[in-house]
Amino acid sequence: MQSLVLLFHIIVALAIIGLILLQQGKGADMGAGFGSGASGTLFGSRGPASFLMKLTGSLMAIFLITSLTLGYLSAQRVADLNALAAPAPAQQTANFIPPVTSPAPAGQQSSGQGQ
Repeated sequence: MQSLVLLFHIIVALAIIGLILLQQGKGADMGAGFGSGASGTLFGSRGPASFLMKLTGSLMAIFLITSLTLGYLSAQRVADLNALAAPAPAQQTANFIPPVTSPAPAGQQSSGQGQ
């Protein structure tokens, strides 16, 4: 699932780069106002800017959604790996502390040694 979203994310990113490179800068509109050949284009002098801007905005929204989705999927994957790495609470062993015995007086052996 994550690799499919990542592939779609990369395709959208490349499409955004291509659309941004296709758009004209703000200074290019002045040529159409003074009778340059740019006014006779397919979309007209103002048409492609609004169409390309709407398409770029839509792709940027999709890019944002895929970014958030990838972040969520990565966080879930890390949480799953942490859950696998930690031992289950029922399997944890308690720290064994041996019972404390009083030291035997000199010359006597304690009950737990060597009898």
